[in-house]
Amino acid sequence: IRQCMKYIVDQNVWEELPLLDKPRAKAAACLSESRYLYTFGGCSKEGLSNAIEMLDTEAHGKGWETVKIINPDQKWIPVCSLCGLELGRRMILLFGGSTE
Repeated sequence: IRQCMKYIVDQNVWEELPLLDKPRAKAAACLSESRYLYTFGGCSKEGLSNAIEMLDTEAHGKGWETVKIINPDQKWIPVCSLCGLELGRRMILLFGGSTE
């Protein structure tokens, strides 16, 4: 799945967001700084995905960007059905998940 939607609670409406670059299901999503929406992992046709994408929700007309891991020694294990929680400025905790 590449589709991403935003629910605006006070208006009770759905708004379409740009399509994800990497199609997948069961990915985690987390909003950081009330602006940056991140997606992590999930399951794709090829299996577990290690994709991390970021959308700047205030940059209209811009799509998802792939987040590159700066330090290749710091790897995360790709999983699906995980959860994300913002802990502070640009710090996100990922927990749970499944490798099946």
